[in-house]
Order: sequence, then C-alpha cells, then structure tokens
Amino acid sequence: MKIEQLIRPDLQDEYGILKLQNIILNIMKYIHDLCEKHQIEYYMIGGTALGAVRHGGFIPWDDDLDIAMTRDNYDKFIQVCQDELDPNEFYLQVGRKDWPLYFSKLRLKGTLFDEDVAVDEVAEENRGIFVDIFPLDHASNHQILRIWQYICSKLLIGDCMKERRNYHAHGFLKKMAMALSLPLKHPTIRKFFYRQVTKYNRRQTSFIGDFFEVTRLQDASYPQQLWGKPQKIAFEKIELYGPEKMHEYLSTYFGNYMQLPPVEKRVCGHYSALDFGNY
Repeated sequence: MKIEQLIRPDLQDEYGILKLQNIILNIMKYIHDLCEKHQIEYYMIGGTALGAVRHGGFIPWDDDLDIAMTRDNYDKFIQVCQDELDPNEFYLQVGRKDWPLYFSKLRLKGTLFDEDVAVDEVAEENRGIFVDIFPLDHASNHQILRIWQYICSKLLIGDCMKERRNYHAHGFLKKMAMALSLPLKHPTIRKFFYRQVTKYNRRQTSFIGDFFEVTRLQDASYPQQLWGKPQKIAFEKIELYGPEKMHEYLSTYFGNYMQLPPVEKRVCGHYSALDFGNY
C-alpha cells in the first residue's frame, strides 16, 4: 500500500506517534474506499469519534482507530475483504475465527504492532498495525432484555480472556466475568449465549447495541435513530463517517466530551512493540 500524508502537516508530534497515526489513517482510508465501493456503512466510534469532533482528527495521544458496522454490514465487509484483499499487503484478523475476541482487525503486512494482551499464537507477520472493526447488533426494545444481552456479551468476552495466554485481568468486574464464564468452555453453551446477544438482528427494534467493545451498561446500546444514517465528518485531511446524531452519541459515551482529561491521563501505549518496517 502506498502511504499518503493524511495527517495535517502543521500538527506538532508532542507524543511521538504522528507516523503511527498516519499509517493507521492510510489503512482506514483503504477501508473507507472499500466500503464506498461496496455500499457498506460504518461509523467512527469511541475515542475516534471524539477525536473527529474535538480535535478534527486523532486525539493527539491516541494510537488506534475504531469503527463499527451493523451486523449485516460487518458480515458483508468480512466477505468483501476475503474476496478482494491482497494477502501480501493486508491480513484480516476475523473475530472468533482467527483470534479469541468477537471483533476484527485489518492489519498492514510488513509492520508490527504488538499489544500487551496480544495473542501469541498469531504469527508475527500477521501482527501488523491495524484498524479495529466492531459489529453492532440489534438490541431488544425491553430494557431488562437489553441488560441480559449485555451480561451475555460480557460473559462471552470473559470466556475469550481466558484463551489469551498473555492476558491478566485487572479489576473486580473482569475477574468476575472470567470466573462466571467457566460454563462457556462448552461450545453448545457458548453458542447459546452468543445467540442471546445476536438474536434480534433479524427483527426490527428501536435500539442498536455495541456489545463487544469495552463499554459500560449505560453506553452499550443506543436508540437506533442516534446511529441513523452515517454522516461524513472531517478527520485530519480526509472525511470519515460518524453517527448521525454525533452530539448525543458522544454525550452518552463521554459526558462533557469537549473537556480535556487531566495531563497525567493523556497517554498512549496500546502497544508493547512497534515496527514500521519499510514504511
């Protein structure tokens, strides 16, 4: 892949990650162009959406980029990648197939981005710099059932954590999810819980859930009209898609999202090893 200068040239590299951000953004531009070609809808989410609004691109200390797609779009994207990706340039790390989590990563070959919680079974040539791609699932119209979907998703994630050899849970809730997920070791029970999370995808509901990202209960599902039709918003020197009601989304997720965090929390560090290769 030809690496273009997509980060604004006037930015100061205070955190030493502009080159990494530029490569990530080039991967995202490839994803964006592929989605436009095949009419696949996506949304920037989390800190990526926040960065677009508050900083006009990356949060200056952020070293990753996250997008999400409704389950139909997500499945279509996976299929398109399997049909069209150049295996010499990219590796599509498919959730629950190529690694034990329920979302996917598009990785750039010839680079290395090792996370502290990386799965060591993945070959080094497939551990390149990446963009995270999360599925969005329809959520029940009934609050109690949405809470049940959320609980099921966290037990599934807890089951995944135990499969990651380098993973050490920090915090009571993660440790509890791992302990309670013991029955999910049986494939039939795991499939039952997965169906509980995804069972509404063939139904018309008023809520969409982001169940397989790191989310709290209160921001794991949103009214469908909040996601709405993806809207383009400036992100560095290009435009990417975000939720239709971006303000409502960010307010739910972050609260007062325009307020900067304390200086001591402005840190990057998703990676334990980084190599740009020939890029």
